[in-house]
Amino acid sequence: MSLKIEHKAEEGLTQIVGPGGGQLRLLSFSLLLLSQGHGFEFARLGEERVLLLMRGQCHARVGGERFGPLARSNLFKERATAVYVPPDSPCYVEADLETEIAVVSAPAEIGSQPRVVLPADVIVRRVGASNWFREVHDIVGFRISAQKLLVGETFNPPGNWSSFPPHKHERNDPPQESSHEEIYHFRLNPPSGFGLQLIYTDDREVDEPIVVRDADTVVIPRGYHPVVAAPGYSLYYLWALAGESRQLFTREDPAHSWVRGNRA
Repeated sequence: MSLKIEHKAEEGLTQIVGPGGGQLRLLSFSLLLLSQGHGFEFARLGEERVLLLMRGQCHARVGGERFGPLARSNLFKERATAVYVPPDSPCYVEADLETEIAVVSAPAEIGSQPRVVLPADVIVRRVGASNWFREVHDIVGFRISAQKLLVGETFNPPGNWSSFPPHKHERNDPPQESSHEEIYHFRLNPPSGFGLQLIYTDDREVDEPIVVRDADTVVIPRGYHPVVAAPGYSLYYLWALAGESRQLFTREDPAHSWVRGNRA
């Protein structure tokens, strides 16, 4: 299985990444595309889910709670809206307009109450400096009592790097490092653009440069994983992590940590 997965929009739920196959053990990622007036039911229990609105308008019913209308017209201009679905709650989504939803899931036994995350709830962090400055949005973080999932979005200005200095989280060695699988799902503005993703390990057993285009998804089972946007193109990626613990500890590549002291 390649680390990059290309996707073409199709009506209904399309699984992009599933656990197993030697890549990921916990994390799954799908895209749900609904025409106006159409709905979809997530009836399978035993998984916690995050439904992150990419575009459109919809209502969601989780257990006995109803959320909506939930709307987002442009992910490059508006903060996210999302719904956390606990593992014991069925969920039904109905589109008021054509709607695209990113669905992140992981096996779980316990979870908190269903939660809606509105744009005002998103925690915005401005990270880095110079041409490795980016904006990180924490959507489902530690304020929501999920069991395994952490979900957010990163926005790279044109030509800028993110996930830099390069970091990894593949070994269970807290507080130096934790073991978390991850996926990145990319969008570009304008959508004809591209970026580059590098995934490499200390021993270079993995050392893979990947060209990423609009709607590509990259699987990150291990290794450092910096990203750069092409000049002229804003780069977005949804990031989702899953681990047995939600305590995230990252280890930076010591060969590149020195840039933190050079803020010119």
